[in-house]
Amino acid sequence: MSDGDGPSAPAASTTPLAGLVQLDLGSPLVRLNGAAPPLSLSDPSRPPARTPMTDHPALRSALDAVIAEADDAARSIADAWRSSSGARVPAARPDGHQPPPPASTRRTRRRLSLETMPYVRDHCVYLQPDDWPEPSDRFPVVPMTTLLELAADAARQAVPGRTVIGFDDVRALRWLPVAPPVDAEISATPATDDSTRGRRVRVEIGGCATVTVVLGDSHPSRPAPDLSALTREGPPPVSAEALYRDRWMFHGPGFAGVHEVTAVGDDGIRGVLRALPAPGALLDAAGQLLGHWMQLRLPADRLVFPASLDRVRLHGPAPRDGALLRATARIRAVRPDSVRGDVELISDDGTLWARLEGWTYRRFAADERVWPMKFTPEICGIGEPQPGGWCLARRRWTDPASQELVMRRYLGAAERAVYEQRPPRARSAWLLGRIAAKDAVRQLLWDAGAGPLFPVEIPVGNDEHGRPRPEGPLASGLSLSLAHKDRLAVAYAHPAHPPGPA
Repeated sequence: MSDGDGPSAPAASTTPLAGLVQLDLGSPLVRLNGAAPPLSLSDPSRPPARTPMTDHPALRSALDAVIAEADDAARSIADAWRSSSGARVPAARPDGHQPPPPASTRRTRRRLSLETMPYVRDHCVYLQPDDWPEPSDRFPVVPMTTLLELAADAARQAVPGRTVIGFDDVRALRWLPVAPPVDAEISATPATDDSTRGRRVRVEIGGCATVTVVLGDSHPSRPAPDLSALTREGPPPVSAEALYRDRWMFHGPGFAGVHEVTAVGDDGIRGVLRALPAPGALLDAAGQLLGHWMQLRLPADRLVFPASLDRVRLHGPAPRDGALLRATARIRAVRPDSVRGDVELISDDGTLWARLEGWTYRRFAADERVWPMKFTPEICGIGEPQPGGWCLARRRWTDPASQELVMRRYLGAAERAVYEQRPPRARSAWLLGRIAAKDAVRQLLWDAGAGPLFPVEIPVGNDEHGRPRPEGPLASGLSLSLAHKDRLAVAYAHPAHPPGPA
């Protein structure tokens, strides 16, 4: 195009213009080779008549002819695309009726709670006092591998008579806690069905996870397992017993499936897993083994949780409860925010039972003060005790997800409700203030000889003037002074001044 009095535009050319990028829209190029008649207009230079068409039968007839011509052309294009690409475009039956549409999405609602899924009690992320009454403070979440079992059930209902042989494109979008209970919608949409890929059903679970379930007539043949050595294999520094006893893993007995850790290398870890009855427990144990390598070998941000899984293939029915399987987890990529690896599970006869590929774990901020709270939150804190009895809390997270993990470590259910009501930009400073206050109170009580104290045991509210106030029987008679900004908070806990004379 020309601009003002500039040079006129060049003549049209068939040569592609430099700098233009050809877009690949994912459809094959269809060549009609004369199969479709060309569309024509008698006089394209004349504008259409403005008179209502109903007043001109000739125009109605011309329009009908154009529509018929376009319909013939469209049918020719579809036929040519069908023959050139092999696409399964449904053709009309001889009687003119269209074939039925493909299988529609099947939706069900399922109640997820500690009553309907009692085994999730052994998959609580946070340790709390033994007699703590509020189950949500322990954060019982459905494991990713249990979500696979839920997806498999939905796929079998959508496509009966098939065997689940694997999973593809598993994505955990957010946590799925079951305290308080949730009513989750589970949708299952059948997709492709061919001899090489199997019947595939796309499943979404409560907006928390998506997964493609792969179904077949039978399990695929068992390929040879990868028996190659890890780089610089050596004995493990942490035994399987210590893995749970010392809280490297938060899992209770129903998910404590790592039976033995046998070797650790620069690029992986080996162990023996025990099949447990809880749905998803065996594959969860495989994930624990993979995650334990990250705990041992990452220099920082060793707090990790599974986020996605590219591909799972099952080469036989689920092992019997109590069966032992050898497992090797190999690290494929370590990035600042994630680690990706593969896991193979080998049955006692030496054959491959399952292969999990592209299992990606998300790394969360965990420095020298956040990391110890995973093991002993009742005797340590993020707050830094200072001379004079006051406490300093620094912002030790870099993203909202890491902030949420710290928040759940410190706040009880009622405090979390207050946190959620605050504007997102104000939550960080408010949380820092609560961390500083709780750790100041805990430090004061520890100095006075108190035993282990979890952060949730020291709730912090506000008095009638809006001033922070420690609450609960453990903090009776104590007062707080608190100041906080976006990245720093300071708190001073001290005995309340005795009331003055009346």
